[in-house]
Amino acid sequence: EIKKMKKKLDNLIDYGLAVMQANTTEEKVRLTKEAMKRRKELSELSNNPYEKPKEPARPTNVNIVHPTKVKIRSPKSTVGQKDMLHFLAHMESYAIDISWSILVNFGDEVDEKDRKEFFDDWLVVADDEANHYTWLTKMMKDDYHMQYGDLNAHAGLWQSCEETAHSLEARLVILHCVHEARGLDVSPARIEKVSQSGNEALAKLLQRIFEEEIDHVAKGVKWFKRVTKSKDLTAAFHLLVQKHFRGKLKKPFHYASRDLAEMPREWYEPLSS
Repeated sequence: EIKKMKKKLDNLIDYGLAVMQANTTEEKVRLTKEAMKRRKELSELSNNPYEKPKEPARPTNVNIVHPTKVKIRSPKSTVGQKDMLHFLAHMESYAIDISWSILVNFGDEVDEKDRKEFFDDWLVVADDEANHYTWLTKMMKDDYHMQYGDLNAHAGLWQSCEETAHSLEARLVILHCVHEARGLDVSPARIEKVSQSGNEALAKLLQRIFEEEIDHVAKGVKWFKRVTKSKDLTAAFHLLVQKHFRGKLKKPFHYASRDLAEMPREWYEPLSS
């Protein structure tokens, strides 16, 4: 049975569909790592007709609540570190689905000359997110005796995916240049607090993840520039944020990491509170 399954997965779309149908994050991670390993032998698109999934299957042991019900105390304390690790593991678990979803939903829309590069880029992002999830849950288990699903979580990130399911430009801007860039803004202070608590192993792990997330934002910026038909990138960016994001962008911005991701300041500064 397993051999048959393996034969069928000869392209990245089928892998993406399999990831989005898997209802444990461990299986999503396993399929992502396998696709990464087999990348050279896999084509991008599927020859079979397929339905673009409206939402991914998700782990049943994770209790989803309203965002205001998810508690995150200061990561200077052990309870706060547990809150934070669970929150981040949940975000990374969703980020695996989100990285595959951009391929499954929009891979066939990308110009043929760009398609291989597009799939390569977002497969690397999916693989990074799979690593991040694995590292975070290993630390949760080893150092805090907890597992993913022990605390409440929210589905805010996926709501933004649904909101942008019709448009690759909107998806790149909202998920990768707004939400993921917000992650860059808050990471350095979080790492600093963990460091002050004396937990250098956790601070080091968060720093490594932070550095890899800069590259994810950079890929969002790069592909928005590449796929948008608009002559005025800044105006197009503003329009998409105003249409698909509620409220203003939160300050303070972490300029150093946003600059490394090559995101022009005029894209986001005028949209801030």
